Amino acid sequence: MNLEPDFLICYQGNWGILEVDGPFHTPQRRVEEQERERYFRHHCIRVVERFDAQRCEQEPTQVVEEFLQIMNKMY
Repeated sequence: MNLEPDFLICYQGNWGILEVDGPFHTPQRRVEEQERERYFRHHCIRVVERFDAQRCEQEPTQVVEEFLQIMNKMY
């Protein structure tokens, strides 16, 4: 299992992971992805959010802003 996150972000002293889901993120891989997210939570990363790759490409600023808003609410 690959444990390398797409983006590991430190915001206001807190850590979060922004994952970009492309065509290889299929329902069959979801169990593996959940195990990976659980691993990160066990290491005190409370925010792991997934965004569609197409949206990330078309609206990168909005995706990052939404991610940071989620982090603000979680910490």
